[in-house]
Amino acid sequence: MQKPLTAGSTEAEGLEKYVAIREELYKKAKELDSKIIGFETAIRRPYFHVRPLNVAELENWHNYLDFIEREGDFNKVVKLYERCLIACANYPEYWIRYVLCMEASGSMDLANNALVRATQVFVKRQPEIHLFAARFKEQNGDIEGAQAAYHLVHSEISPGLLEAIIKHANMEWRLGKLEDAFSLYEQAIAIEKGKEHSQTLPMLFAQYSRFSYLVGGCVCDT
Repeated sequence: MQKPLTAGSTEAEGLEKYVAIREELYKKAKELDSKIIGFETAIRRPYFHVRPLNVAELENWHNYLDFIEREGDFNKVVKLYERCLIACANYPEYWIRYVLCMEASGSMDLANNALVRATQVFVKRQPEIHLFAARFKEQNGDIEGAQAAYHLVHSEISPGLLEAIIKHANMEWRLGKLEDAFSLYEQAIAIEKGKEHSQTLPMLFAQYSRFSYLVGGCVCDT
């Protein structure tokens, strides 16, 4: 015959379940600690400094992020990216990775927040982040934002940068604005013609010819 449940037995069972859950959480935490100790030990400089990080430290951050992303705990992923971007604040590749990771997770607010910090504060003088921002914004329907990012590169960050001209022209072509695309090349060529011994001009002519040929068929995604 089954014994009737009493308040004491119910409390004991509840306590037993609580202890079991705590033990399981502790076990998982210890397992995670054992897996990440190598990554943590390899972090020689967890703080920001203008002196560049060495290759091993940069690779360790990438490997650590790879591992945490595979673990699938979103909060841990965000926390590690934020830690990483203290030490790696001057490296666009980590900001780009963070933005793409947040986008893939469906967290566009965090993605946009990271992109704003990168483009307006931490790596704002580096063309790479603005070219990424332009493509990212175009893909997410912010055409004006994408055009503004390209214009910033053309006017302030790196005037005459061939990569920016090519990518901007291709975007305008994708938007059906072929005249604007050609105009970008023509304006850049005119500026380079005014320079003595321009090293960019021959490459501009080559890209302009290639673009003129490709728009008759298909422009490759650059």
